[in-house]
Amino acid sequence: MKVLLGFQTLLACVRLCAAREKSYTVDATRLRQDLLHGPDIYDRLAPPTSDRTVNYSKAGTDVAFNIRFFKVQAVDASRGHMRLKVWVRLQWVDQRLSWNPADYGNITEIVVDGGGSTDRENSEVWLPDIQMYNSNVGVQATLDKVNPNLYNDGTLLWSRPGILDAMCKFSGLVAFPFDKLKCVMETFPRKTVSIFVGVLCLLFSTRFNSRSAEID
Repeated sequence: MKVLLGFQTLLACVRLCAAREKSYTVDATRLRQDLLHGPDIYDRLAPPTSDRTVNYSKAGTDVAFNIRFFKVQAVDASRGHMRLKVWVRLQWVDQRLSWNPADYGNITEIVVDGGGSTDRENSEVWLPDIQMYNSNVGVQATLDKVNPNLYNDGTLLWSRPGILDAMCKFSGLVAFPFDKLKCVMETFPRKTVSIFVGVLCLLFSTRFNSRSAEID
């Protein structure tokens, strides 16, 4: 009975999706056109608007930064080098990109073009240019090309798997062979004026949920 019920539910979902597929395409196309090419021209080089609470600047936005570690690929203590397989997640708000779902077929989420890991100049939206200060290779070249998800409240989620190739001043070597090596990863906004971008470095984790940048 449970198997049959599950199959019927899936079949109903497929029928619903099939019935709305054409409508979704039309609504999503119109939504993207209005957001990115409408009367109020969207400028991806101008900082976003958001409800910031910091005292030093009400302009700009705060970017939540989170890393999920999958694997340590290499550690070379003598050369001060560490290579990690990771998933890097950035989340921020750009109120210029918010909309009322009721006006667009109840669409609450779309995908926008991030321009690729090495071609950010052609992105459709403003992207935080956050780099790791002590990296051998910039994250633009070592993280996979994944486009950001945009939600109707103006929240963008940019989640990319890839490699962090870090230069480390390992601490703990004095306790060899009972040492516990420690490598500090320093991140900062590279090009954007810091008053427009606040980086909220969340705890590094081994798991996270689908949208919220908070630890699961």
